[in-house]
Amino acid sequence: MILFLENNSFYLQCNYEERFIAKAIPGWKWDSKRKLWQYPRSLAVLEEVVKFDIVLDRGVKIWAKEVIQYLAKLEKIKKLDRVEISDFEFRIKPYGHQTVAFELLRKMPKFAIFLPFGTGKSHIAINANKWRLEKGLISRILIVCPKSLLENWQSEIRSNTGSEALIIKGPRGKRKKLLEQGKIWNVIG
Repeated sequence: MILFLENNSFYLQCNYEERFIAKAIPGWKWDSKRKLWQYPRSLAVLEEVVKFDIVLDRGVKIWAKEVIQYLAKLEKIKKLDRVEISDFEFRIKPYGHQTVAFELLRKMPKFAIFLPFGTGKSHIAINANKWRLEKGLISRILIVCPKSLLENWQSEIRSNTGSEALIIKGPRGKRKKLLEQGKIWNVIG
Protein backbone atom coordinates (compact mmCIF):
# COMPACT_ATOMS: atom_id res chain seq x y z
CA MET A 1 0.00 0.00 0.00
CA ILE A 2 1.21 3.48 -0.82
CA LEU A 3 -0.23 6.89 -0.01
CA PHE A 4 0.55 9.78 -2.34
CA LEU A 5 -0.43 13.42 -2.65
CA GLU A 6 -2.01 14.83 -5.81
CA ASN A 7 -4.21 17.87 -6.50
CA ASN A 8 -4.69 18.68 -2.81
CA SER A 9 -5.93 15.16 -1.97
CA PHE A 10 -4.36 12.00 -0.62
CA TYR A 11 -4.69 8.85 -2.73
CA LEU A 12 -4.19 5.31 -1.48
CA GLN A 13 -3.25 2.48 -3.80
CA CYS A 14 -3.84 -0.95 -2.33
CA ASN A 15 -4.89 -4.51 -3.15
CA TYR A 16 -8.53 -5.57 -3.07
CA GLU A 17 -7.85 -7.63 0.06
CA GLU A 18 -6.64 -4.49 1.86
CA ARG A 19 -9.80 -2.46 1.20
CA PHE A 20 -10.89 -2.81 4.86
CA ILE A 21 -7.83 -0.71 5.80
CA ALA A 22 -8.72 1.92 3.19
CA LYS A 23 -12.26 2.10 4.62
CA ALA A 24 -10.94 2.45 8.17
CA ILE A 25 -9.37 5.80 7.29
CA PRO A 26 -11.97 8.60 7.66
CA GLY A 27 -13.17 10.65 4.71
CA TRP A 28 -12.58 7.99 2.06
CA LYS A 29 -14.08 8.11 -1.39
CA TRP A 30 -13.55 5.43 -4.04
CA ASP A 31 -12.28 6.75 -7.38
CA SER A 32 -13.57 4.02 -9.71
CA LYS A 33 -11.89 5.42 -12.82
CA ARG A 34 -8.44 5.43 -11.28
CA LYS A 35 -9.03 2.48 -8.93
CA LEU A 36 -7.76 4.51 -5.97
CA TRP A 37 -9.04 5.56 -2.57
CA GLN A 38 -9.23 9.34 -2.23
CA TYR A 39 -9.02 11.27 1.05
CA PRO A 40 -9.02 14.94 2.01
CA ARG A 41 -5.51 16.29 2.66
CA SER A 42 -5.64 16.68 6.42
CA LEU A 43 -3.67 15.90 9.54
CA ALA A 44 -6.53 13.70 10.81
CA VAL A 45 -6.20 11.43 7.75
CA LEU A 46 -2.43 11.24 8.16
CA GLU A 47 -2.79 10.35 11.85
CA GLU A 48 -4.97 7.38 10.86
CA VAL A 49 -2.70 6.31 7.99
CA VAL A 50 0.34 5.94 10.26
CA LYS A 51 -1.54 3.31 12.32
CA PHE A 52 -1.26 0.94 9.35
CA ASP A 53 1.67 -0.40 7.38
CA ILE A 54 1.30 2.11 4.55
CA VAL A 55 4.22 3.54 2.61
CA LEU A 56 4.18 7.32 2.31
CA ASP A 57 5.51 8.74 -0.93
CA ARG A 58 7.92 11.69 -0.94
CA GLY A 59 5.18 14.34 -1.46
CA VAL A 60 3.24 13.14 1.60
CA LYS A 61 6.41 13.09 3.72
CA ILE A 62 7.31 16.65 2.69
CA TRP A 63 3.77 17.89 3.45
CA ALA A 64 3.73 16.11 6.83
CA LYS A 65 7.11 17.61 7.75
CA GLU A 66 5.87 21.12 6.86
CA VAL A 67 2.72 20.63 8.95
CA ILE A 68 4.72 19.35 11.93
CA GLN A 69 7.11 22.33 11.71
CA TYR A 70 4.15 24.73 11.46
CA LEU A 71 2.44 23.19 14.50
CA ALA A 72 5.68 23.25 16.50
CA LYS A 73 6.15 26.94 15.67
CA LEU A 74 2.56 27.64 16.63
CA GLU A 75 2.89 25.82 19.98
CA LYS A 76 6.11 27.68 20.77
CA ILE A 77 4.48 31.06 20.12
CA LYS A 78 1.28 30.12 22.01
CA LYS A 79 3.34 29.56 25.16
CA LEU A 80 4.61 33.11 25.10
CA ASP A 81 2.73 35.91 26.74
CA ARG A 82 4.99 38.55 25.23
CA VAL A 83 7.27 38.52 22.22
CA GLU A 84 10.11 41.01 21.95
CA ILE A 85 10.04 42.58 18.49
CA SER A 86 13.24 44.41 17.64
CA ASP A 87 12.88 44.85 13.87
CA PHE A 88 9.67 46.90 13.87
CA GLU A 89 8.76 50.17 15.54
CA PHE A 90 5.24 50.52 16.93
CA ARG A 91 3.86 54.05 17.18
CA ILE A 92 1.57 52.87 19.98
CA LYS A 93 3.06 50.36 22.43
CA PRO A 94 1.28 46.98 22.10
CA TYR A 95 0.11 44.78 24.94
CA GLY A 96 1.71 41.34 25.38
CA HIS A 97 -1.02 39.40 23.59
CA GLN A 98 -0.80 41.85 20.68
CA THR A 99 2.93 41.18 20.25
CA VAL A 100 2.24 37.43 20.13
CA ALA A 101 -0.52 37.91 17.54
CA PHE A 102 1.69 40.30 15.54
CA GLU A 103 4.49 37.72 15.45
CA LEU A 104 2.05 35.02 14.32
CA LEU A 105 0.77 37.28 11.54
CA ARG A 106 4.32 37.85 10.33
CA LYS A 107 5.13 34.12 10.22
CA MET A 108 1.91 32.67 8.87
CA PRO A 109 0.66 33.31 5.33
CA LYS A 110 -2.98 33.15 6.44
CA PHE A 111 -4.30 34.13 9.81
CA ALA A 112 -7.49 35.22 11.54
CA ILE A 113 -7.61 37.26 14.73
CA PHE A 114 -10.23 35.81 17.06
CA LEU A 115 -9.97 38.01 20.13
CA PRO A 116 -12.78 39.50 22.21
CA PHE A 117 -14.15 43.00 21.66
CA GLY A 118 -11.81 45.77 22.78
CA THR A 119 -8.58 43.73 22.78
CA GLY A 120 -6.87 45.60 19.96
CA LYS A 121 -7.51 43.51 16.85
CA SER A 122 -7.36 46.63 14.66
CA HIS A 123 -3.99 47.56 16.19
CA ILE A 124 -2.62 44.11 15.38
CA ALA A 125 -3.96 44.05 11.81
CA ILE A 126 -2.79 47.58 10.99
CA ASN A 127 0.72 47.02 12.32
CA ALA A 128 1.07 43.63 10.63
CA ASN A 129 0.12 45.23 7.31
CA LYS A 130 2.41 48.19 7.98
CA TRP A 131 5.24 45.67 8.47
CA ARG A 132 4.29 43.91 5.20
CA LEU A 133 4.35 47.28 3.40
CA GLU A 134 7.79 48.10 4.81
CA LYS A 135 9.11 44.70 3.71
CA GLY A 136 7.69 45.16 0.21
CA LEU A 137 5.41 42.13 0.56
CA ILE A 138 2.32 44.18 -0.31
CA SER A 139 1.74 47.56 -1.95
CA ARG A 140 -1.86 48.46 -1.01
CA ILE A 141 -4.34 47.53 1.68
CA LEU A 142 -8.11 47.32 1.47
CA ILE A 143 -10.00 47.10 4.74
CA VAL A 144 -13.64 46.06 4.47
CA CYS A 145 -15.73 46.98 7.49
CA PRO A 146 -19.27 48.05 8.43
CA LYS A 147 -20.06 51.63 7.29
CA SER A 148 -20.43 52.69 10.91
CA LEU A 149 -16.71 51.94 11.48
CA LEU A 150 -15.19 53.72 8.45
CA GLU A 151 -14.00 56.79 10.38
CA ASN A 152 -12.85 54.63 13.29
CA TRP A 153 -10.59 52.61 10.96
CA GLN A 154 -9.31 55.82 9.35
CA SER A 155 -8.45 57.19 12.79
CA GLU A 156 -6.77 53.93 13.89
CA ILE A 157 -4.67 53.84 10.71
CA ARG A 158 -3.57 57.45 11.26
CA SER A 159 -2.69 56.76 14.92
CA ASN A 160 -0.77 53.55 14.21
CA THR A 161 0.99 54.49 10.96
CA GLY A 162 0.92 58.26 10.52
CA SER A 163 -0.66 57.64 7.10
CA GLU A 164 -4.01 58.82 5.80
CA ALA A 165 -6.52 56.20 4.69
CA LEU A 166 -8.93 56.83 1.87
CA ILE A 167 -12.55 56.20 2.83
CA ILE A 168 -14.37 54.64 -0.09
CA LYS A 169 -18.13 55.15 0.02
CA GLY A 170 -20.97 56.26 -2.20
CA PRO A 171 -22.60 54.77 -5.28
CA ARG A 172 -20.93 51.81 -6.98
CA GLY A 173 -19.41 53.90 -9.81
CA LYS A 174 -17.90 56.40 -7.37
CA ARG A 175 -16.48 53.61 -5.19
CA LYS A 176 -14.92 51.98 -8.26
CA LYS A 177 -13.22 55.26 -9.28
CA LEU A 178 -11.99 55.86 -5.75
CA LEU A 179 -10.59 52.33 -5.58
CA GLU A 180 -8.76 52.79 -8.88
CA GLN A 181 -7.21 56.05 -7.65
CA GLY A 182 -6.76 54.63 -4.16
CA LYS A 183 -4.09 55.30 -1.62
CA ILE A 184 -1.91 52.77 0.11
CA TRP A 185 -4.51 52.43 2.88
CA ASN A 186 -8.14 52.13 1.70
CA VAL A 187 -11.23 51.54 3.83
CA ILE A 188 -14.55 50.52 2.31
CA GLY A 189 -17.86 49.87 4.02
